[in-house]
Amino acid sequence: MDSATLTYEEARIKDYRQNWKDLRRAFVYESKCMTSMVERLFKPVVSKHCWKIIVECVDTISNPAIMNLLGVYTVQVLFDFSSYESSSPLDQKKMLLGALLKGVKRVFQELSIPYSLIEDVVNEIEKNDYEIAGSGKGRRSNPRSFPFKWSISWIRWICFGR
Repeated sequence: MDSATLTYEEARIKDYRQNWKDLRRAFVYESKCMTSMVERLFKPVVSKHCWKIIVECVDTISNPAIMNLLGVYTVQVLFDFSSYESSSPLDQKKMLLGALLKGVKRVFQELSIPYSLIEDVVNEIEKNDYEIAGSGKGRRSNPRSFPFKWSISWIRWICFGR
């Protein structure tokens, strides 16, 4: 297919697949590692209003409000992707954790949850040099208390198909 004959939409899709798809995928996998580490160390909190927090890393904040849809809180935080891509793996982990904490802090303030709960997790992660350590947890003692689910999204370009 000749690039000169492409429509604008076709060119955007081609550019995304050639230049950004692999970077986006890498960011998603790296952020999942960090969020799973936080989720694993975070002690369960009982909340009627929230069961999941999504932190969207964005170049420009398009919606400064904290969104709540059926207990899923979504918050946008600024993130410097060019700095992230050129950083060392350890610095990338620190940047991801920092972005996660910015978003979580805003949601915790909204829900009046003590921020010290997440600070204990951060201290543990720093103590382990940003690596997952130890073995998996056993059964939960209280089946009615659930840990929050954490998620970092990369919203830089529109996703096109699979």
